[in-house]
Amino acid sequence: MKQAAIDVLNVFMYYSYDKVGNTNTIDDSITREAIDGMIQNFGRIPYQLLTEPHPQRQTREQATFQIDIQGRPLNIFQNLRHIKVYFIEIISANNQILNSIIFISIPKNQIRSFIQQGTPDTLVTININGIVGNNGWHSYDKSSDNLFTFEQDLTLQSEKNRLTTIVPFSSSINITSRLFALSHDGKFIFSGGHWDWSLCIYSLTKSKTISSIIHHTDIITCLALDSTGYILVTGSRDTTCVIWYLSLNDNRHHININDQDLTSIITPTMILNGHTAEITCVCVSSELDLVVSGSLDGTCNIYTIEHGIYVRTLRPTDANNDPVVNLKLSDERHILVQTTNEDTHLFLYSINGYLI
Repeated sequence: MKQAAIDVLNVFMYYSYDKVGNTNTIDDSITREAIDGMIQNFGRIPYQLLTEPHPQRQTREQATFQIDIQGRPLNIFQNLRHIKVYFIEIISANNQILNSIIFISIPKNQIRSFIQQGTPDTLVTININGIVGNNGWHSYDKSSDNLFTFEQDLTLQSEKNRLTTIVPFSSSINITSRLFALSHDGKFIFSGGHWDWSLCIYSLTKSKTISSIIHHTDIITCLALDSTGYILVTGSRDTTCVIWYLSLNDNRHHININDQDLTSIITPTMILNGHTAEITCVCVSSELDLVVSGSLDGTCNIYTIEHGIYVRTLRPTDANNDPVVNLKLSDERHILVQTTNEDTHLFLYSINGYLI
């Protein structure tokens, strides 16, 4: 019996189980007090952990419906066979196709009043010349052939009315989506890559650049906004990264926005050193308290957000020193690194620096 109990991992004394045995029936007072003491110190194991039956397994349709009503996005990788590609050309009034779009983003918090229910969501686009489009779209529309609707920003129709960032981009930098970030409320665009080394803030509600802040000593080459919308990280050719704290949604600062004074709204809090070459990409996760930066020399540095402490350096391609062109931090505590030279390579690391 003892060996059988060990085989099923039932190695606790019988009196440690709930509703098994009654210490009052034990005549020996010393044994009874010892057992009572162990029960009081260690408690009793319930003889049954779950009293309710396991819920019935849902069908795919039921699971999809449940996800829809909870507002969680569907995983497209579960339906790869049913994916269809649609496209829309953003054209001017004379049917001329505008320059290529390099940045497209949908605000995470599209809060609207009851009167505005049913109006299109915001979809912000920026082309290679810095022309901003504040478009509208519905992600799903059964009445449309494309299954979605797209309402082009009317200012894109004519060259005279187009909205553009005031500070020109540097001619020495490749304009990519890594130079832009959209605030979670969809009211502000943060941009780098400008010739004067500045971080620019463009107001979509005012249709103009409302601030240009210089904190780096060279051109900003990349930037990233965290999931909370309050932490912005910029990387530069000066080999440093800067952590900025944003309070754009703070009601106390609305007057400052109107007065074009954002010194108390966006604040540089920390400079991250450690690279010896140009920063090419950054990513940030406030949940993990981590900033990861990639460099032209093929290295990735990891820092903490709160104190800006250097943690470690990753070297995906020691021999080739291929530039790091993209970085992603996942909720599963993984770091995805993309390097590109003649070939493109992907490397997956744990946040402890181990190659997976």
